[in-house]
Amino acid sequence: MENNTNENINQFQQSDDFKLFSLDKLSVQSKEQSFKKFVIQIDSDNVDYFESFSPGERTKLINKFLSLEQIKSRSNYRKKRLKEYLIHLSIVVLTIFIVLPVFYYCVNKLVLLTLENYKQTQINFEKLYNDNSLKKKDLTKLRYLK
Repeated sequence: MENNTNENINQFQQSDDFKLFSLDKLSVQSKEQSFKKFVIQIDSDNVDYFESFSPGERTKLINKFLSLEQIKSRSNYRKKRLKEYLIHLSIVVLTIFIVLPVFYYCVNKLVLLTLENYKQTQINFEKLYNDNSLKKKDLTKLRYLK
């Protein structure tokens, strides 16, 4: 039991020493840059490997992984934006080369059909007018004949 108590005291002193060392080191770094502490969870099969690094190496390792992840995230964002740009570009190209000519073709056909309808209406009107005028002439001839 006494041995166990000594181990706890030693661990407590080591942790206090580590805290003091960390705080001193952090106070020096605080003048240079801003920082935050985070608690991370490591899988049980990686704990021994992670503990083999010194605290500085751990920090460098985590920051390196975070930097790589940030680069990957930016790359994915750029790929996503490029994909969206290509989709919009293809829509514009399709609109210009397919939809606009079809639209102009339809408008042209509608105008031609409208003109043809007007011509047909004019021809029908002329026929009707001529027929009515002939009837009037015939009626006038009949009056004179009587």
